[in-house]
Amino acid sequence: MDKVTPLYKTLSLPDSFGLKLREGRLSRGLITAELAESVGVTAQAISQYEQGRTKPRGDVLAKICTTLNLPLGFFLDENRTIEPPEGPIFFRSLKSSSARSQDMMRIRANWSWRLFSYFERYIDFPEVKIYEINESKEPGQWAIEQLNQLAAEVRKNWGLGLGPISNVAALMENNGVVISRAYIGDTKLDAFSRWKGNRATMFLSSDKESAVRSRFDAAHELGHLILHTHIDLSEIKDVRQRNKILTLVEKEANNFAAAFLLPEETFCKEVYSPSIDHFITLKRRWKVSIAAMIYRCESLGLLSDNQVLYLRKQMAAKKMRTVEPLDNELPVEQPSLLATAIKMMIDNHVQTPQEISEALNLPYGDIENLCNLPEHTLKSKEANDNIVPIQFRS
Repeated sequence: MDKVTPLYKTLSLPDSFGLKLREGRLSRGLITAELAESVGVTAQAISQYEQGRTKPRGDVLAKICTTLNLPLGFFLDENRTIEPPEGPIFFRSLKSSSARSQDMMRIRANWSWRLFSYFERYIDFPEVKIYEINESKEPGQWAIEQLNQLAAEVRKNWGLGLGPISNVAALMENNGVVISRAYIGDTKLDAFSRWKGNRATMFLSSDKESAVRSRFDAAHELGHLILHTHIDLSEIKDVRQRNKILTLVEKEANNFAAAFLLPEETFCKEVYSPSIDHFITLKRRWKVSIAAMIYRCESLGLLSDNQVLYLRKQMAAKKMRTVEPLDNELPVEQPSLLATAIKMMIDNHVQTPQEISEALNLPYGDIENLCNLPEHTLKSKEANDNIVPIQFRS
């Protein structure tokens, strides 16, 4: 019997292999030396592969697939979908997060977009209804009063009243924002957003399982999508200037988020005591952190400087700066748009889990993670697809 030659030894790798290798490596948060050690080659060899100067042997390629937990098809895929132009990216906590984490989040967000684009062939998604401002302002030019008014107009545009928002993630998705929420491995990186053509996209980190933090992150990113589409920090080469602008746009996005979640007209009427216990009660109702509510009260002049200082000292004394009361009680809101889409496709036999995985060249685990599905969901649905339907005799 002739010896069968493994497929990976007979393949001719495409010219795009280097780019795909780099994408796969960064998606796993690895530097070249780490991948090289796992594969059993030098870091220089990995760099040569990524630059397209050389290509790996078949056995090395097999180890790369195993180490990165990516199918061979991921590296062989030469089909380049024409993607819409991208707007600027704003990373929440950009200054303190690592470049490795930013790369990982950016690539996984691109995978999320590929998922959405694939599902969009079969499913009609909600129309994008992001409020458009009449004129752009330079960073730092948005006054608190203007942001209060803008947040009120966004609420009105979305048909909201002036009370607490029950579910921020669902609200965003119902108005056309594509949201992914996944674990990154960096507690200093919370979220980022950008426009992809005419579609607003948002990626939220699940590294810190806090309901109030996740809600504020989403509102903060909504602020960027509305206020800062004309500002591209990547074009600013001077580090000091870039950090200065980043500080200004982050403050504006924070103020917008506070105004959006805590409308001045109604929230102010409920703040009648400068005590921690009262703010815990407010937190349960508004689902906003105590720290953010104190900041909001300060910006609106509801509390004196002494009252604000007293509350912050109380928070420090009670060790509430990292974990507040109710943080472990309030349920974290989970985006469901992509999860619903993939379930619809599978349950209605439009595509099988295997067909989806092969079309996207991504393993089940990554698809589940990006669609916010429980682990092994697609494997179980694949098993159900293989069950032969039987009927009882009448």
